[in-house]
Amino acid sequence: MRSFFAALFATGLTVLASPLPAYAQEGQPGYVDTTALNLRVGPGTRSAIVGILLKYDAVTVFGTEQVGKTKWYSIEAGGGYTNGYVAARYIQFGDPPTGAVEEEILDYGPRETPTLERGRFQYVGPGACVECHRDSTGDFPKGASTVWAHTVHSTAHQTLSRDYTKVIAKRKRGIDDPAGDWRCIKCHVTAFGAAPEQLAPSYRDEDGVGCEACHGPGSEYAQEDHGPGNPSRGEMGFQILTNLTERREVCTSCHNPRSPTYKPFNLREFSRSIAHWVDPGDEFYYEDAVAEANRRQERVEQARAREADRLASEAAAQEKARAEREAAARREREEASQAAEAEERSREEAELAEAAAREREAAAREAARKKMEAEEKRRKDEERRAAEAALAAEAAAKAKREAAENAARKEAERQALAATRNATGVESFLEDVDEVITLNTSGKKYNAVEFPHLAHASKRYLPNGTCNDCHHTHEDENESPEACVTCHNLDGEAGEDRAKTRAVHTKNKGFPRESGQEETSCVGCHKSMNAALQAGQRDGAKAPTKCTSCHSRKR
Repeated sequence: MRSFFAALFATGLTVLASPLPAYAQEGQPGYVDTTALNLRVGPGTRSAIVGILLKYDAVTVFGTEQVGKTKWYSIEAGGGYTNGYVAARYIQFGDPPTGAVEEEILDYGPRETPTLERGRFQYVGPGACVECHRDSTGDFPKGASTVWAHTVHSTAHQTLSRDYTKVIAKRKRGIDDPAGDWRCIKCHVTAFGAAPEQLAPSYRDEDGVGCEACHGPGSEYAQEDHGPGNPSRGEMGFQILTNLTERREVCTSCHNPRSPTYKPFNLREFSRSIAHWVDPGDEFYYEDAVAEANRRQERVEQARAREADRLASEAAAQEKARAEREAAARREREEASQAAEAEERSREEAELAEAAAREREAAAREAARKKMEAEEKRRKDEERRAAEAALAAEAAAKAKREAAENAARKEAERQALAATRNATGVESFLEDVDEVITLNTSGKKYNAVEFPHLAHASKRYLPNGTCNDCHHTHEDENESPEACVTCHNLDGEAGEDRAKTRAVHTKNKGFPRESGQEETSCVGCHKSMNAALQAGQRDGAKAPTKCTSCHSRKR
């Protein structure tokens, strides 16, 4: 196997730098086109091997160097240990063929660590392994616990709480808190999802991915000899990985595309980075590489076969479609000939139909004109009837208002006449006075108002009143009181600065008058009477206290 891979590469001593060929730009993508390819620290076969690339692994070429007659590419590939040099003749530019890389659906699987073993054995944590595995226990120079403590596995759980981890989890997976999300935790601890009875008191998630993640729960084998010389170690819960395929399955159960930081997995270099065993050499990894390359090649051939079937199917479909198009074209030609004959026949029919249509159109226009005239006449008749109805309604409303006003006037006169029967001794002064007096005849500010004089002079409104309550300048009881306007006008004798000609006196002079008070007011008197009415000291109707109760506003 070694001789096979050694024969893959050319040898040489002189290293000459040369630019990339015209078809290979810096950063040009490509892929490996051989079963397995050594990745070296520098150009030339004398440089140390730092990894193995498999057939169809994707690479990026950054530069070219010449060693003797052999051209070498400076490349970068996935896996973390993939920066180095490879022989140029084994690199093809472009994307790998379809099927080379097996696509995986992003399925996180069950809510448990992928290597979790259920059963009677308990997980005890890496502390149970330190006592025996701190120092070397075999041919490997370092103790297993010492190696583990210096790998990322020991700090896997702590990593979830770091700021950069949170940024990556949020950006690539939409996870806000990786330390609290089962999709992350399951691969960053040893026994996530185990039943409580399977976790010993010494087990802690904080210890990260410990020994038991790969070797199984150690409650029984940890205190016993579980080396290769013990044929019963599997019965004690120890998981035995007999070959690279089993090791790959264990490693890739977490190191896969479900991880947001995943890169293509390099079993050889990953194994050596965590090795606490004697590595038998590269040929085992080459065998694994060949097996993986064969699997990839098989997928590529299957994809090519599917593509060939697809192309053949498309070709058959295209041939069928071509035949159908030709048949359709023949039918179209026949139909076109028949259509031409039918068109000639229909042309004459169309001319006759057109003449008939013109006649119908003229008849329709005439009918539409008559209809419009009738509609216009109907509209005008409706407008006339509506106007007549509005005038009639307005006249009826006016008549109704006048009838109401007459009725109110008659009612006031009736009440005044009834009040005369209970006069207060002023009958002699009322003979020449109208029962209802029209005030504010000047029409200033408010319209004229009808004042029921007789009712006010009787006991109806002022059961204990006298003429002087309103006619406050009246002195001789045997003389007829003067009208308000005798004094209250611009030429009167009241000496007012402003004439009171609206049947309204000052609003803040109440009734009955207090000592020394010569004036009163309609509103003040009405309010006093209403208070007496509410207290049960008088009867009758409630007197108006707002100007607009009697005086309608000018319009």
